[in-house]
This record gives sequence, C-alpha cells and structure tokens, in this order.
Amino acid sequence: MTPEDTHISNELTAGISEVGKGIEPGSYSIALEEGDAAGYLEIFEEGESPKVFEVLVNPLEPDIDVTLREGQKIRISGVYHVLFEPQS
Repeated sequence: MTPEDTHISNELTAGISEVGKGIEPGSYSIALEEGDAAGYLEIFEEGESPKVFEVLVNPLEPDIDVTLREGQKIRISGVYHVLFEPQS
C-alpha cells in the first residue's frame, strides 16, 4: 500500500493517506459532507489487524471516533472525502 503525496489536512479524500504526512496524529470524530451516503474507513498499522469502520452514513449515528498514530495508513473508499474533526 502506497499513500498518495499530500499536505497535512483534516479533510482526506478517497484513497490512501499516511498519519503524520496526510493528517496529524490525534483523536478525531468523523464527519461527512452533506449528500454523502455510504463508504468505508480502514486504518492499517504494521503488525496489527486492520481496523475497519462500518459504512459511513450521513448523518452519522452514533459518532465514529478514532485515534490516529504516526505511521498508520488510512484508506477511504465509497465517499469522495471525510472530515476528521479534532476532539478537545
């Protein structure tokens, strides 16, 4: 899996991104743009089983919260982009 070259952002598009290169490590709530219906968010970490989050439906019920660590890879599919809202 090769992440795409990108700048640090809290909004990731469909494809593969790497934590620390595409998004900062941290705790986030997932949000979708109005009109997005369903998709998948997968988090990969070397030596660990992938974390697969069920279909993302707008509005999300319940909220999907994730903690991202440096070096993890994120794959987004089925939706154009996902907003990662930092948790306080």
